[in-house]
Amino acid sequence: GINAEYMGVEYAIWKAYEEAILSKPEDDREEEEEWADTYASENSVDRNRITAVIKLGIYSGGRDQFNQRTGEGKATYSNGDVYEGQFWEGKKKKKKKKKSTLR
Repeated sequence: GINAEYMGVEYAIWKAYEEAILSKPEDDREEEEEWADTYASENSVDRNRITAVIKLGIYSGGRDQFNQRTGEGKATYSNGDVYEGQFWEGKKKKKKKKKSTLR
């Protein structure tokens, strides 16, 4: 379906980004914006989608009717952070911590 196709394109962008940028030492990395422009034109992919993957990382999980991350999912970000848990309207849903009454 559409969600699987979207995730497939997102994953392809992520793997190319990882290979071209993230896997290289910072001094040897191509400039991200130039890489994104080239990738967009060579692969007929919307430039905004590439920017979203670069900024938001790769995600697998539920999406709502606006294709925002929602429900249970896992996101891996370009800084190496990984979040597994609940998303709502595209954002991580943090659990509220109970305040301790202990002093």
